[in-house]
Amino acid sequence: MAKGMLKGHSDNLLSSFYINYHMLLNSQRLEDIDVEYILARSLLQFQQDAEVPVLKAQLAEKQGQFKEMTFDNEQELENLYELQKLWKSQTANLRKVLFTPQRILPFLNIGRVIRLVDGDVDWGYGVSINFHKRDSYKKGNMKN
Repeated sequence: MAKGMLKGHSDNLLSSFYINYHMLLNSQRLEDIDVEYILARSLLQFQQDAEVPVLKAQLAEKQGQFKEMTFDNEQELENLYELQKLWKSQTANLRKVLFTPQRILPFLNIGRVIRLVDGDVDWGYGVSINFHKRDSYKKGNMKN
């Protein structure tokens, strides 16, 4: 928690239960119950902070395993990586050709399920309910 205060922002305090007024009053009646002890052991944040050393040990173990990894055929892995890059670029070029307006317009019928993707934004699936051809998409007058 101190790291967050040094950086200028506070950490979120996650609670696994809600403390109400009556709970605090009842705990004040009992002499041998420390309210701060109950709060510290009941908040989810403190429970998660208790798991930090275990998670750090697991991280160190995984980093050690990563450093020990070796590859016998690095050249083959490099070739595979280059082939995958080439395949992705060729697939993108094929999609550009296939999804030109003159090729796709005959398939845009009312009621057809379509997937809308605009650059990096994926709008998901939808149903074509209406369609109008624009002049710029006619065969002889296409714009890229």
